[in-house]
Amino acid sequence: MCKVLALVGLVGLVAIGGCGGVQQRFPDDVQASLAHGELRRLETAHFILYYPAHRRPEIDRFLVRAERCAEALRTSAVIHGGAWNDKMVIAMPDAAFNNAFVLAGAQGYEHVSVIPAVATLDFATEFGLPPDPGLIACHELVHYVQFEQIAGFWHYADALFGHLYTPQLGYDPWFLEGLATHYEAKLSPGVGRPTWPIFTGMFAAGYAGHHVNGGDLSALGRLAPVGHHYLVGTMFVRFLAERYGERPLWSTIAQEARAITGWFFTGTFHDGFGVSFHQLLDQFDAWCAQTFPVRQRPAAQHAIATLGNDARYARGRDGTEAWVAGDVDVPPHLVVRDPGGGLLAELGLIGVLPPRTLVQADPLLVSGLSVTGDGREVWLTVIDLAATYQVPRLLRWRRGDRQLTEVSHALGPGATIDPTGATYYYCEVDGDRWSLAAWDVRRGTRRVLVDMTPGTYVLGAQISPDGERLVADVWDGSAFVAWVLDAATGARLAEIRGDRTPIWDASFTGDGRVMYLGVVDRRFQIFVDGHAVTDAPYAVLAARSARGTIRFLNREGWDWTLDEVATPEVALTAPVATLVTPVAPPASPITAPAAPSLTPAAPAPTPSSTLSSPSAIAPLASSAPPPAGTMPLPGGTPFAAVPPSAVATLPSAAMPPPTMPVISSDAPYSPWEHFFFPQLRSPTVVVVSTGLPHVGAVLGGGDRLGMQRWSIAGYVQPRSEVTNQLHWGGDAAYLNTMLSPWQIGATAGFVDWVDPVSTSDPKVMVAEDRRTRDASLSLARTWRGTLTAALSGIYTEDVDRPAGESRIRRRLGGPALSLAWVSGEATAYTDLRRGLVARASAGYYPHPLSSFAGDIYDTGGMLAAIMPLPWGRRHILRAELRGRSLVARDDTNLLQLGGDSGVAELWRGRSTQAEPPAFDTTRFPPNLRFVEAL
Repeated sequence: MCKVLALVGLVGLVAIGGCGGVQQRFPDDVQASLAHGELRRLETAHFILYYPAHRRPEIDRFLVRAERCAEALRTSAVIHGGAWNDKMVIAMPDAAFNNAFVLAGAQGYEHVSVIPAVATLDFATEFGLPPDPGLIACHELVHYVQFEQIAGFWHYADALFGHLYTPQLGYDPWFLEGLATHYEAKLSPGVGRPTWPIFTGMFAAGYAGHHVNGGDLSALGRLAPVGHHYLVGTMFVRFLAERYGERPLWSTIAQEARAITGWFFTGTFHDGFGVSFHQLLDQFDAWCAQTFPVRQRPAAQHAIATLGNDARYARGRDGTEAWVAGDVDVPPHLVVRDPGGGLLAELGLIGVLPPRTLVQADPLLVSGLSVTGDGREVWLTVIDLAATYQVPRLLRWRRGDRQLTEVSHALGPGATIDPTGATYYYCEVDGDRWSLAAWDVRRGTRRVLVDMTPGTYVLGAQISPDGERLVADVWDGSAFVAWVLDAATGARLAEIRGDRTPIWDASFTGDGRVMYLGVVDRRFQIFVDGHAVTDAPYAVLAARSARGTIRFLNREGWDWTLDEVATPEVALTAPVATLVTPVAPPASPITAPAAPSLTPAAPAPTPSSTLSSPSAIAPLASSAPPPAGTMPLPGGTPFAAVPPSAVATLPSAAMPPPTMPVISSDAPYSPWEHFFFPQLRSPTVVVVSTGLPHVGAVLGGGDRLGMQRWSIAGYVQPRSEVTNQLHWGGDAAYLNTMLSPWQIGATAGFVDWVDPVSTSDPKVMVAEDRRTRDASLSLARTWRGTLTAALSGIYTEDVDRPAGESRIRRRLGGPALSLAWVSGEATAYTDLRRGLVARASAGYYPHPLSSFAGDIYDTGGMLAAIMPLPWGRRHILRAELRGRSLVARDDTNLLQLGGDSGVAELWRGRSTQAEPPAFDTTRFPPNLRFVEAL
């Protein structure tokens, strides 16, 4: 029974009470991971943290960084009171959710952040962010601290009624995400989107020579594959922090915290910055024009093809090439071309008809895209959905195949296939470290080549043309570097380290030299023999060499193009500012977190300088890499992507020494913790009567991880001119996800009321008493985001007592089963472009539970197909077939087409009647009628 509305605040903001107050809060995979396994609750000065017991060493390392970031952010905030004093609640599921988020306190649910203890997505390529829970936390905690900036009316409303609302939700997503990504880089120097050359290159390519306006900030923008609210919002906040400093940002947040409406008005920016929001946008537009000028493709760089909005690229030794791409109106697909450019295959990645190899795909989810030496096989790993959890599926295409074949789903993010196709290298994921491993294709066995220490990550690798060496992209705890490895043993031959700038996406030229992406003038360029060999306008990615040329992804406008330059001859002169770094074998895993260095060094020079040629590889030495789990500040400006003056540094007072925080408690988690505390305590109004409404209160609560959730409401209809009696009501709801991904829900409620009915005398009103009772029980789950099943039972009963007439009792109850299937591929411009939707339902209402003459069977189904039309990429056709039948032996005319809940009555143009016959609704309880909408 869902009739209770909770009034929250004098402005009339409405939150759903009753059954609306018991909703699963986390996605299925997060909820299932929390529900199963041994979970513990740990508490420090700043956090209440829930984590899997076997991850305790990782949690200790996580806390070092998270406590440091939390303290810096709390110090930066303007409002130091109210929710700011509360401890931050963090759930760390042991599942590769490959995302993180903060849910703001609202509708009786308190603030909570989800930061998974493990990830299998390469966040670094486009975001410059290693998949480290501690680094991810420094982004999410910005949201948390901002959401806790509550003052004035909403502070008192929350204190009185529970977690109702935070006015920070009034902000558009661009400000929330822009602020968080700003601190993502500031709090963890050396990482983060605001200074990552691929991310900033996407912005530069999209807006160089164009004006930026407020609409470009919207999350509804569809051109930026990383999201306009992230891309443009990040750059706008970066500009604001450069020009005005950070204090006005937090002052603006404080003004919003005091807003009575809780809505966003641009006037808060005037209060914070002293100028109007429109002026800030104009200044930002001018800053963009100066910071990101229009650049032209050099004459030596030739465009070959336009791939799409986002893409990944690979090339084999013989020149066979493959890419995965998608666009605003083109779904993700794999293209394979022979060395001469002839099309070998073009395959959609997402399946529509069962069985489905992939149910989700995107270039961002692709890793390990590579081609064998003879060009006969293409390998790639795609993060897909299993029944509940995300899994990295290893896929293979062979010449002549018309589809991809799944080879394994038990490995990790992909790296590369060796030239013979016998070994696939991948990243072995273990919490806060990714090691490099090799999988024997024929035997199905695997071995770890490079066992990384906690806090360090092998993020990918490419193999040399002869198959003897690997070059791996590595986050070593302090910087993005590359390691040259022996492909057979994993022995580290050399480390390729930039001069205070990142090294990324390293590979080999056709003649065996290492090439990589290094920074020149804040942009990634391709380096060979320590020299930049490209001058791409904005951004490059995936440089791959074969047959005397280097082909790579070049950012142009909102697309990646495939471009080509000649492979340079072997350098006859020494590379500019060559840096050769001796290395040692990986250190042993640490047992306690070390303190990161926070001392900034001198600014970096503009050119990026890195590796010697292979002939100059240094022997191993005794010097070890930085301790694992630490985050020393790389010398100078992180990534040299902004001028030194533009990089904010935290004052020493705001950045405490990163020591291990004091843990006040660590105990097993109980689903009864916090369960009985009413987190929602709100007045309610129930509008069921044509006379006076019911008034009352609703209480709601549950444990912090959503294993159990409850809601109880009680209300009363006051006495009126037509009755001197009070009429009561109440309902309760309960949700249990302890068997997640199965959800168990139950509701029950009743309400009595009186309706005033006019008589022939306009001065006389009589009372018509009414009563309703409802109860329901449901069990539901979803598989692979495709098939949803729900088994439910319902009972409803209504009694009417018209003045001077006999009582009318109507009731109906019984079980029901529903199945729903949704599959297909979508684009930003078309939503579902090719898909299949099917639904089937069946209900049984036995005579003993109803006021009808006999048993009733309710069956229905729907089948819809969506397909593109041949004359355009944005034109689609949807065809739908729907049917429903009610079978009852002694009752007729039970199914209503259209009507009050179906928009309109069914029109019959050739009917012999003047109008459709009236539908008798008095036979049905109001909460259960058989209506088919039109």
